[in-house]
Amino acid sequence: IGFMGAGKTAVARELSAVLKKDAVDMDELITKRSRMPVQKIFAQQGETAFRELEIKTAKELGQRDDLIISTGGGVVMNQVAMQYLKEHGFVISLQHSFATARKRLGSRNLPPLFKDLHTAKKLYAFRVPLYTHYSDIEIATDRKTITQVVREIGSHICLVIGDPIAHSLSPLIHNAAYKAAGIASQYVFLSSRVRREDLGRFMKHAKAASIRGISVTIPHKTTVMKHLDVIDPTAKKIGAVNTVVNDRGLLKGYNT
Repeated sequence: IGFMGAGKTAVARELSAVLKKDAVDMDELITKRSRMPVQKIFAQQGETAFRELEIKTAKELGQRDDLIISTGGGVVMNQVAMQYLKEHGFVISLQHSFATARKRLGSRNLPPLFKDLHTAKKLYAFRVPLYTHYSDIEIATDRKTITQVVREIGSHICLVIGDPIAHSLSPLIHNAAYKAAGIASQYVFLSSRVRREDLGRFMKHAKAASIRGISVTIPHKTTVMKHLDVIDPTAKKIGAVNTVVNDRGLLKGYNT
């Protein structure tokens, strides 16, 4: 989530490539299904009609755990939609100054809300506290590239990889543990299906994106070793790794 110009869609797409999850833009999906742009829905049917479409879309997408969702900037004004997104999801707020938003949007094809800067500033001031309220983690994006933002998000992500992986209870267990330990605002635990032939590419992307930690299950416990920078002596003796820690850019393998 975030205000206009935060880079939500671009960040979601880059994260989707790393985490092996599809990226979905809520406004684009609403536009596709309605066969008219968001501005036209507002103009012809009103904001209430759009917010109802937003609720329906959030309810549908919020029930899935295989997506990276980017929202419209105004979704935080829709309490019901945000409840659906937070119920099974982890919300990251991309924060930036109004000046940054204005600079990123440029001077051509400005969104209607930016035609009047005074109104846009008031809207920005109103929404920023809502982004904070709904977010699990806030990421400042001023003066950062999309890649830098993804790396910062990655430093808060841990995940389990395997094939198959849908049956794994690791996300439920770890996220409950993070909450109990009081660090749920620092880390989220996800799952990612990684095929044998994709393991090397995945580990390379995970390292580049600063993914904090990886739990490794079948069939990767032995083959993952050749993609690590450091392997703990105990893991070497066992001949398998089930835990990978990203220690400032070095992937270290352990067996617990």
